[in-house]
Amino acid sequence: MPTFLPHFILFNLLFFVHTICANSVPDSNTTVRFNLNVALSDGTSSFEIELFDHSVSDVVRTTPTTAANFLTYIEEGLFDGTIFHRLVPGFVLQGGGYTWPSVNQFQAGGVPLPIEKYAPIINEPGNLNLAGTLAMAKISGDPNSATSGWFVNLVDNPDLDTQNGGFTVFGRVTSGMELINQIATLNLYSLSGVFYYNPPFTDLPLQGTLESIVLNNQQYILLQPSNYIAIVSVEILNRKSGQLKVLQSEDLSNWSEVKTINLQNLNPNTVFLKSELILED
Repeated sequence: MPTFLPHFILFNLLFFVHTICANSVPDSNTTVRFNLNVALSDGTSSFEIELFDHSVSDVVRTTPTTAANFLTYIEEGLFDGTIFHRLVPGFVLQGGGYTWPSVNQFQAGGVPLPIEKYAPIINEPGNLNLAGTLAMAKISGDPNSATSGWFVNLVDNPDLDTQNGGFTVFGRVTSGMELINQIATLNLYSLSGVFYYNPPFTDLPLQGTLESIVLNNQQYILLQPSNYIAIVSVEILNRKSGQLKVLQSEDLSNWSEVKTINLQNLNPNTVFLKSELILED
């Protein structure tokens, strides 16, 4: 009868990213459309992005792990009904972290909550944080901590190319940048102390007229769903054959820090990510 460790098992996990059709050669990158709850005067209410998942050039590297992670969130519908929760004019517009409430803040379910997140991914720096590009948000001091959060560079941000190991630029806006720039002109509000928990909403862009309400002799802002800048839905427009697919174990809840590896000289059809996984008995 074999004997098992009573408390935990420590083992190395090989975590694969592979292609559905390894033999096919893609002729372009995957494109994605974000449909918003706001529109320009000409009716534009969406923007499209190109992911750097296949094609490369002299100035752009592929970011296969990041693109696959991003598409996984889209396929699972986790970006549908989320908000842009951070705006720094002349810097970035950030989303991918919090839900869009369907009712006002004083009703059950009326506050933005963190979305479900998967295990963090390795950093894939090297592309420039230019105006109109998309990059992954991450924890300060931890280059390999990106999960669901991402941002649009509103201007060229060269400091982000080296800060915290370099921020991974994994795509670019191909249409609708005018809409993003218009959002960047909205008023900002610090609401970190408004909700019953403490979200990092110190630079929250809001639109429309903000109502007020008096509760227990104190005046509060009454936030409605229409006040938020929200992503209503996300569409994958042309996912090419050979698209990278992330295979994750259900046992990754205790996944520790991912080990950094050099992707530059690896076969883009097969990437190995090595990590340590601790399972408690």
